[in-house]
Amino acid sequence: MLSVCVPVLSEMEKSESEEMFLKRLIANSIPEEFRKSALVLESSALPSGRLFRETWVVSGNLVKVDMEKARRIHLEKIRVARNAKLDALDRDEMSAMSRGDDTALAFVRAAKNILRDLPSFWKGYLEGADTPEGLDGMWPVELDRRNDANDW
Repeated sequence: MLSVCVPVLSEMEKSESEEMFLKRLIANSIPEEFRKSALVLESSALPSGRLFRETWVVSGNLVKVDMEKARRIHLEKIRVARNAKLDALDRDEMSAMSRGDDTALAFVRAAKNILRDLPSFWKGYLEGADTPEGLDGMWPVELDRRNDANDW
């Protein structure tokens, strides 16, 4: 697990050096059992955006996105959106059946079949994403996308 703490330099006491300030910040902000593994990095060592922040890992003196984990999380978001659409189509299917509307029933069943196959298709497709931004841009047109899809 990775936590990021950004110091607010205006909180540095006048008599403190930057090194003393960082030591105080670590002592006050990081639980004791994690202090030995705490790293102090420049903000430029962090990814430029917050996409897939839950997948950030330390690699040398940089923080990077674990793309494999990001792909799994993104695929799960696709599954959640797909399941919501399948639930809505279940209601449409029952309604078409109760009305005896064979045309609507055939349409709904075809749509459900397409949705059922989405995760297996997209799993391979997402492998082509090599950046968080590229991965975030991949979304099935068959599904609605929540505005806050990256804030899960």
